[in-house]
Amino acid sequence: QGFATRQEYWHQLCLADFSVFCASHEFFGMSAVESMMAGCVPIFPNRLSYPELINPTAYPDSFYGQDSDLLACPQNALRLCAQSKHRPVENLDLIPYTSQKATQQLDTTIVQIAKSFAA
Repeated sequence: QGFATRQEYWHQLCLADFSVFCASHEFFGMSAVESMMAGCVPIFPNRLSYPELINPTAYPDSFYGQDSDLLACPQNALRLCAQSKHRPVENLDLIPYTSQKATQQLDTTIVQIAKSFAA
């Protein structure tokens, strides 16, 4: 349908087993972090900011090189999901990417900048 409320969006993410990303331009990858927080096995291009989110060496089945390699990735992700309940994202610290943590870091930075001008 195109539009989903925030609640519907999270519900759909939680139902998914994996999420595929194929952007050619990405600043951070917030939708990738959200899908991993929902428990999806990510499938990323090995470019842009994605290798900074999870280590491609540690999770090689979650990355593809060329766009033509993308077709094999869902099979790899399904194999990962079927082998066990383990999902690569379970061992990741995604807390720094939550809005609460990001807001705290931003507030701290703003206070530090303000103090540097007041001195």
